Amino acid sequence: MSVSTFDATEDIDLFVASHVFAHNARPLFAVLDETAERIVWRAGGCDFPELSEGPGQDSLELADILAALGVEGADIPDVRSSLLAADPGAAAGFPRRLTSAGGRSLGLVSVHRPAPDGRIQFSLIDITAFVAAERRGREMAARILEALEQGDESALSALDVVTRGVRALATLPDDDAVATVARQLSDIAEHIIVTSIATLRVFEADWIEPPPFFPDAMPIWGGAWDDARSGHIPTHSLRDARDFVRHAIPTFLISPQGREVICLNRSLDGRRLPGIDALVRELGVEDNSIRTATDFFSGLRTGRDVATFAMRDTTIEARGQPLVGGGWQATLVPAMTEAVDVRGLFHGFKNLLLHLQVLHVVRTRADVVHVDAGLRDTVARLQTRVTFLRAIARGSHIDRQRRPETVRQWVRGAVQVASELGRALTLDAEDTALDMTYLAPPEEMEDTLAEVARNAYQHGATHVHVAATTSDRTLAITVVDDGRGVTPDKLGQIRRMLETHRYDATLTTRHDGTGNGLLSAAKAVGRFVDGRLTIDHGPGGRGTLVCVAMKRAA
Repeated sequence: MSVSTFDATEDIDLFVASHVFAHNARPLFAVLDETAERIVWRAGGCDFPELSEGPGQDSLELADILAALGVEGADIPDVRSSLLAADPGAAAGFPRRLTSAGGRSLGLVSVHRPAPDGRIQFSLIDITAFVAAERRGREMAARILEALEQGDESALSALDVVTRGVRALATLPDDDAVATVARQLSDIAEHIIVTSIATLRVFEADWIEPPPFFPDAMPIWGGAWDDARSGHIPTHSLRDARDFVRHAIPTFLISPQGREVICLNRSLDGRRLPGIDALVRELGVEDNSIRTATDFFSGLRTGRDVATFAMRDTTIEARGQPLVGGGWQATLVPAMTEAVDVRGLFHGFKNLLLHLQVLHVVRTRADVVHVDAGLRDTVARLQTRVTFLRAIARGSHIDRQRRPETVRQWVRGAVQVASELGRALTLDAEDTALDMTYLAPPEEMEDTLAEVARNAYQHGATHVHVAATTSDRTLAITVVDDGRGVTPDKLGQIRRMLETHRYDATLTTRHDGTGNGLLSAAKAVGRFVDGRLTIDHGPGGRGTLVCVAMKRAA
């Protein structure tokens, strides 16, 4: 390439970086003429080897590309019509997923460039793995609901009875009526608990964790950054790639050698940042997502990956891959929906049911006054989880938006469990720690700490000590119990489960356990507050210590 062909104000590295990014891209990038028929430029498409680039192929038409992928002929005119329908300067997506002959699911996103250019560019993306995960979630939710709805006295019908009964307890006239109704509700609640636990165990074999979307693979760029920079790439090729990148809707980032990060478009267009810490800061990644984002970018030097994290009040889906020479590149797009862990959702449902066991000790109107608010809250949250499962089974979006919650609200879950079971609990925390505020889906962290406390009591603990401590950079919530603890072998087994994220049903020792509790709690901590859950022997080797650590809130 000749420097003389560029304006003195133009940064040649941005053109080279755009070219490297485009030609490494897993999606197919292409630019059409104004008629949306003929392809005038294309790059990338590493996910589509059947479209391997070669000289003389720039004259292909859109129909040729779609036909080569095995897209149904009837869909091809609709794709072209959709591309032409977008207003100049606007982005659009094809309203339905395309399916290739091999059964792959394809997504198409386009941008109609404004005048005087007027051409249409698009990205064709293989979304098979995401569609499969979505479908699996729907199937699991449907099967759970089917199991809970079986029989004349189904678990969900029984839950409706308990919900109405709990709301009526406070209206009963005397202690005898309270004792009678509470005993009936307790028996019904126990039936729901037994059914839910059986449902979890029946589906154990089916709930194998899906494989990673992008398994580790060798980098796909055929030469190192220095080779591209000093090579004889035609100027028009560099400008074509730069034009595509600048008009693209996703945010494109590239770190050619794994150190400096070059921002290729959007709000940070042309910025050069000294490393990942500076990138995360300039992107506006929220505090409770910093570790996730940092780990994602840091890991791209050795393998492909995907991640979701919060950035300026928006959930971002990030995809990246390595480059030859230790570099990497990544694409950031707003997530259509936040992934839902159906198994974790149902496990939380089962844990909420255990709160209903307090009905065993309700005998008088005075007892009702003590437990009424907690029971009403529990049945409302149970019904919400059922609503979520129904929505997932239908393929509908569910509202899991993060909202401000304090650490004080979180530890309330552990305190409530101790009260329900009549066990001792000590809370040791300064107001500074308890008043810290984080964004999290409502009640998820409260339920998580409740699960940890309940697990301690049901493993022989008579006393649980909950502490919240802060340092300059972190908040740590520890739950220490005086129970029988775990053997070194069992501790190693638990740690392997937490590291691999694979459920292990052999870990449970509880009659109402499924082996999922700690991993569900660890996943919730990682997903909702970007934290980490660890487990160890308690002080002096007695009992168990569970620690939830996260970045200190601003």
